[in-house]
Amino acid sequence: MIDMRNIIIQGIREAVPRGQNLSKVFGECQGKDETPTEWLERLRKSLQIYSGTDPDSPVGEVLLKTQFVAKSWEDIRKKLEKIEGWQEKGLQELLREAQKVYMRRDEEKQKIQARVLVAAVREAQKQERPQASEKPLRKAPPKGPIRPQKGTSGNRMEGLECFYCKKKGHMKRDCPKRIRDEKMFQED
Repeated sequence: MIDMRNIIIQGIREAVPRGQNLSKVFGECQGKDETPTEWLERLRKSLQIYSGTDPDSPVGEVLLKTQFVAKSWEDIRKKLEKIEGWQEKGLQELLREAQKVYMRRDEEKQKIQARVLVAAVREAQKQERPQASEKPLRKAPPKGPIRPQKGTSGNRMEGLECFYCKKKGHMKRDCPKRIRDEKMFQED
């Protein structure tokens, strides 16, 4: 009798259709690091498990397309929605377009990482070598009384030689011979 009762209960359980929980199917979104292919496969499985709908049937395919486009990442969703008549296109075609956007995103991430790396290297190089616009630091003035250098008596003009007359004690701009010569030239 117990066996008969267990068989009847098991038959009732199998005969009664499972309740459909579409909220579990429609509540899912694409994961952060999930590729479009993985996302579509996860949607297929959850549609089959929770709704009892065959993903390969026309109704299942329409549900899959709608969820695939609506719950994908924003950049993928925008690209897929821009495609004219995406509702009539096949899942494989939509998946190809989503993969293109996904791959472009990876390339952009790599470009950004390369730019950051280049900027960091340039900053490190700037810190290692002083810039040409920076003035070298001067030595501190000597402490104590200032002494004239050897060979000079303190008058700075004594060591200078005029380029015009070759005499010591003045520069070309103050040369008396040059001033006389210029005045004579102007009179002529």
